[in-house]
Amino acid sequence: VFKIKIDTTIANITGSTSYKYYCTVKHDLVAIHSDGTVQHFVNQPLGYNTLNFVKSGIWTLQFDNVGLTGFRYGNNTTTDAKKLKELIQWGTYKWTSIQQLMNGCINATFTAVDIPDFSLLTNGQEAFVNMTSVTTPPNFGSNTLSALTNGYAMFQNWTACTSPMNT
Repeated sequence: VFKIKIDTTIANITGSTSYKYYCTVKHDLVAIHSDGTVQHFVNQPLGYNTLNFVKSGIWTLQFDNVGLTGFRYGNNTTTDAKKLKELIQWGTYKWTSIQQLMNGCINATFTAVDIPDFSLLTNGQEAFVNMTSVTTPPNFGSNTLSALTNGYAMFQNWTACTSPMNT
């Protein structure tokens, strides 16, 4: 399960009870509010999605039922990238693309302790671009990124990063 934490109260593209993102596969999503409220979003279509929550605040999003390959979650200037606060868990997917995964997520941090499986990763284009407040990069463990064919601007504009990449 891929998990992220968002804060819908941060001003961005949608209102204070919504979150817009991009995903390349149909998927199910469980949203858990910081007060314990749970919302289920079933059969979310591929492409741009907007989740409408019953209340504003901090939500943990768990992406389920996406298969082990081909899943790609993403952000850009047309999504609620600023609302993303934390990448909590990479999950057991064999990532093939992380293109624009956290593009423009200026308020995000990496707290995931699991190591992503990048053995099939070919596309890292703009995955972490413009994350200007991040001081510590994600832990990629012993991944070599040897299959990567497109790493264009993968870490561009990481002006606050003070820790070395762990690969």
